[in-house]
Amino acid sequence: MIERTVDYRNVQRQFKQFRMTETANVLPHLLREAEQHSWTYQELLVALCSHEEKRREEKITRKHLNWAQFPFEMSLEDFNTLGDIALSDHQINQLKEFD
Repeated sequence: MIERTVDYRNVQRQFKQFRMTETANVLPHLLREAEQHSWTYQELLVALCSHEEKRREEKITRKHLNWAQFPFEMSLEDFNTLGDIALSDHQINQLKEFD
């Protein structure tokens, strides 16, 4: 059996070529972690894909918030239903369930 040594930098380049830059950036860290914890190939692939998915979701959320041009960030917990607002406490609680 021929042992093949793969240079992770080639894999990083390929990830960047496939527009998976977030995965490319974290690849060395995840490879070390996979070696330390004896991950299976499937576990490594899940970790890589999960990281890419999470980062893309974060990026799109940031982009949407920038497009919305809100004057400031406010969470549902900070929302004041006592003022002249069209939402009730019940409706706010329903919105919290979606998060």
